[in-house]
Amino acid sequence: MLSQSDLEKLGIERFTTPNVTGIKGSLRERYSDFIVNELHFREDILDLLNRFQAHGSPSIPKERTISCFQMKKRGIDTITAMNLIERLLNLRPNSISCAGMKDKQAVTSQLISFRSGSNLPLNTHYDFKKITLTYIGHLKKMIKIGDLLGNNFSITVRRIPLEDEETTRIVKQVHNEMRNFGGFMNYFGSQRFGDIRPNTHLIGKYILRNEIEEAINEYLLAIYPFENEDDKNARAKLAKNADYEEALKYFPKRLNFEKKIIQGLLKYDRDPEKAFLMLPKHLQTIFVFAFQSYIFNKILSRRNELGISFKRAILGDQVILLDALGLPSKVVFEVSKKNEEKLNSMIEKGTAAIGTPLVGYETKIKNEYVNQILDEEKVSPEDFRLERFPRLSSRGLLRPILCSPLSFEAGNVMDDELNSGLRKITLKFKLPKGSYATILLREFQKK
Repeated sequence: MLSQSDLEKLGIERFTTPNVTGIKGSLRERYSDFIVNELHFREDILDLLNRFQAHGSPSIPKERTISCFQMKKRGIDTITAMNLIERLLNLRPNSISCAGMKDKQAVTSQLISFRSGSNLPLNTHYDFKKITLTYIGHLKKMIKIGDLLGNNFSITVRRIPLEDEETTRIVKQVHNEMRNFGGFMNYFGSQRFGDIRPNTHLIGKYILRNEIEEAINEYLLAIYPFENEDDKNARAKLAKNADYEEALKYFPKRLNFEKKIIQGLLKYDRDPEKAFLMLPKHLQTIFVFAFQSYIFNKILSRRNELGISFKRAILGDQVILLDALGLPSKVVFEVSKKNEEKLNSMIEKGTAAIGTPLVGYETKIKNEYVNQILDEEKVSPEDFRLERFPRLSSRGLLRPILCSPLSFEAGNVMDDELNSGLRKITLKFKLPKGSYATILLREFQKK
């Protein structure tokens, strides 16, 4: 787990509940300590899931259609898992879609979709290493990013050094203080930036500056403390010798994306732009989004530091109307003296939320503290219009500054069977899509 000083480098600088001590403890000692299941709202998907639960896997149609599988995985990230499935099922690269990324160090369940037909014979069940696939049925349209209500978490915190009563008291106090605050600060978690190599935002910043060679060097050569020693040695050797042909022989197999870039550098005469495009498309998009996420985190931290309310909108804020599911809609109002009271009344009733930008080229900024952050980072909204990589350009969007769990339940404190003399507790909660369990857990642990 990254330290607080590491998290501050990602813009995660503040606690929502700073006046309450934490229970400490550790996460992910077993994959089964961190369980994630998707919550869906699309009617066609809910119908498929209901029929599957009642009758099991249906037969797979021979005609061309969109197949939907349930993907259960452990110890592997979503992108790597989808790339592996594409190879094992002889699918085209980038042909699998999903509703969102799931944790690597966890047991997760999510739906994936891809186009299939008579030229692609499929089984209803596959059992690969770290991944199982079960056919759910066919859809009329592909699953796309964001096609979910949220995620259901069951997470066990181990190695708690406190007595049962103290642990229970702290959990209740943190939960109550968050409710009084209106939720917890809706930071992007470290997974957005890389838990082992937290540098996706740095690569994104280089891309925005059209410094593609620097982006490639950060991706290939930068060494981080939590990396495998073989990975560190491979990066150090390439940095010293710059022999890309030889590097293909000694770079560990697990660094397959790095090897794709190295292959691109060899194929295209060291052209960094063409080498970058060797990466899967969904991986390319992560870098700019990660930098937007970093800026967003900095904005939340600065707002909190300045003592600006997270529950009450101020002049210049943007307020997002929430739909019937409680999710952000596309209807946005800028707070003015004329509508300030009305919008704050809607926020109090839970029909609207304060949003702040994931900055893009169409972002209009009215809050001075946001402009200060962009000046400090030496970027402007227009920088997100990328002429060299137009597909990576971003108009920008709004994200709520607070997240309120859809449900929360704390189990009993128990003996930690893995760590003698210490305690454990399981927290079960549901979060809306795009919000991070690790950010919520950080409030309880205070590590």
